[in-house]
This record gives sequence, C-alpha cells and structure tokens, in this order.
Amino acid sequence: MKNKLPKLKTILEGIGVTAIILTIIPYLPFDSWWIRMFDFPHLQLTIFTLIAILVYLIKFNFKNWKDYSFATVLIVCFLFQLNKIKPYTVLADSEIKNSSKTYS
Repeated sequence: MKNKLPKLKTILEGIGVTAIILTIIPYLPFDSWWIRMFDFPHLQLTIFTLIAILVYLIKFNFKNWKDYSFATVLIVCFLFQLNKIKPYTVLADSEIKNSSKTYS
C-alpha cells in the first residue's frame, strides 16, 4: 500500500494542475478555438476539481508548504468555478418575478 500512495498523489497533482490550467486558459487574450472551448465546461471542471480536492484532503497528510499551497489553489479554482455556474442553478435569484395577475 505504501508504494501506491506516492503514485496516487502524483496522479492527483496532475489532475489538480490540469484543473488549474483549464481554469486559467479562458482568460488568455487569444481567439483560437482550442482556447475558447474552455469557456464552457464549468460544471464538469467544478466536479473534476472537487473530486481532486476531496481525495487530496482525505487521503494525504500535509507535510510541507507545497501541499498547503496546492490545496489552497485547488480550493480557489473550485470556488471560482462554482461562482461561474451559480447563476444557472436554483441558488441564484430569479431575474423575472412571478406575475400576480392571472389572464384568461
């Protein structure tokens, strides 16, 4: 089991770095399709980042500042992505109020 944990940590760090890069890419000032396509998968990226955070926090003990920094950046990415999808969930306020009039 000891041999599998460093490999799992490396995989999770790769997933986390991928999530961080995919969060940052849409803010690059380029109009190429391969950059602009990352403007849209916020829900998938949010779930992807949340899984990486949970496994990283549950499975590993933090031993140095790199672990704390990495977890902090992942949490910031998660909160940023969550903020991007919030307007499309039931947590957001309605833009249109319910009508009190009934029409027949």
